[in-house]
Amino acid sequence: MFLVVFSCFASCNAVADIYRSVAPDGTVTFSDEPPSGHAAVERVELPPPPASPTRSSDLDQSSYAEDLEFPTDPEASEQAPIDLAISILSPANDQALRSDDGSMAVEVAVAPALRPGDVVEILLNGRAVTRSETQVALLAAVDRGTHELVARIVDPDGLEVAISSPVTVHLLRHSSAHPPPANPANNFPPRER
Repeated sequence: MFLVVFSCFASCNAVADIYRSVAPDGTVTFSDEPPSGHAAVERVELPPPPASPTRSSDLDQSSYAEDLEFPTDPEASEQAPIDLAISILSPANDQALRSDDGSMAVEVAVAPALRPGDVVEILLNGRAVTRSETQVALLAAVDRGTHELVARIVDPDGLEVAISSPVTVHLLRHSSAHPPPANPANNFPPRER
């Protein structure tokens, strides 16, 4: 308790006398005025408070930084980057999709979350085809066949922050050589009665 009270008084900037008194029952009291009626009263000598300049011009910035071992390089003092992760949720790897118009929805998951200014970029066979601030992208006019999808997060400077594992998808489309049936119900042979 003595150390707690002493440290409280030591942190004060006021230059006041501190008195320690012991009552007849052994209770120790600290006060800024000498109490009366106590058997033992002594003045407590406090160490001088540390000098703290009141203006920034009073500080020698270079020696202050060296004494406290702060980094003086502005790039070194930047906040550590947040590790982001991105993965493709849909379509699943090695999934076959049928889309006669070649459209395909790609849904990604980002953890912990996109930062302001970051965008999600979808790469189809190594070529960026969409950029969005959302986690769902719609690809249009994709050719039929097997394709590789990759999602990545790009910061406002155009630098890649995170990249997903590749996903292989098989897009099935009817071609002009094999058009879809006009009316599938009429393609069945007549039922015998």
